[in-house]
Amino acid sequence: MGAFGTYAKKFQKIDVFQIFRDITRENDVQKWIIEVINRRVEFTGITSDGTKLQTDSSSGGNPYSIATMNIKDYLGQRISNVTLKDTGDFWDSFKIILLDDGFRIDADFEKKDGNIQRNFTQQYSSEKEFEDAIASLNQDEFRILVEQFYYPKFVKKVNAILQ
Repeated sequence: MGAFGTYAKKFQKIDVFQIFRDITRENDVQKWIIEVINRRVEFTGITSDGTKLQTDSSSGGNPYSIATMNIKDYLGQRISNVTLKDTGDFWDSFKIILLDDGFRIDADFEKKDGNIQRNFTQQYSSEKEFEDAIASLNQDEFRILVEQFYYPKFVKKVNAILQ
């Protein structure tokens, strides 16, 4: 068998989808996905669909009610935009769930007094719509994920198979 036949057999062993699943399982990939969502919301208050979050009780163009802003200011927390960060429990709940056709970003949106979405009903009419807007990457973030993680890791894994 010539060189072509040898490589043809090796190419048959390449399971593209399995390689992408393996890459998604890697800690650095999962950590990056969760951190980029956290940073976007915490520092800009913007969801993956481009909405700048404002609570239903926001006042005078501020993202929060005056009472909430006073409390957050007293606690030394950011008040320039909605952060969804109070105790940190919400962001600690984020995880990547592998699916047959990709992955889903999951988080615990329930607090003791109900779903976090209940504070944003003017912007998001359903819990699912709100959760999807928070727990997902925007197009630029996804492009960076592919360029910085999936592409180089994919090439490395395919090269290892072809050796």
